[in-house]
Amino acid sequence: MTMHLCKRGFMPEYTVWTKHGEQPYSEPTLERANDTVDGLDEMLADFGDAMHTDSIEDEPTADAKAFYAMLEASQEPLHNFTSVARLTTVACLMAIKSQHNLGAECVNKLLNLFDDVLPENHKMPKTLYECMSLLKGLKMPYVKIDACENNCMIYYGPEDENKEKWDFCGESRYVVVEASQGRQ
Repeated sequence: MTMHLCKRGFMPEYTVWTKHGEQPYSEPTLERANDTVDGLDEMLADFGDAMHTDSIEDEPTADAKAFYAMLEASQEPLHNFTSVARLTTVACLMAIKSQHNLGAECVNKLLNLFDDVLPENHKMPKTLYECMSLLKGLKMPYVKIDACENNCMIYYGPEDENKEKWDFCGESRYVVVEASQGRQ
């Protein structure tokens, strides 16, 4: 079978496995969040099964506490006038932050705006730190990678660790601060 696939390939342009029951992909939206299309409830339930302990008397670990806080947030509506879960909203906001490379200050200002326009007693976090704390139960790794402003390369891996200039454009990796601009 491997030789057949190497010689003839798989069905051309068959990127969504519709022949095997997979549905075409679409961006998750808040309108569909309560329909379990985003799958957060099922994912957290599966994840929780792996964390289950037999002893009820044991104090939960920090990871377990983070998971239970996330589970609660997945079932808790953002405010009284919606069925959208707090976890779904935070996850969507963090996805937008990542897709559009938004800084912490920008996200905090958006959260301030949400605080102003959402009904009283809403459950939306007030800061980026609170959003990240809510999602820490996912244990998703975070790696900061330096990238050239000219989009010519990234610094990734041990061979790039000590480089101070970009290989292709020759620009400095770091922002040069004049002595008069720095702190005194």
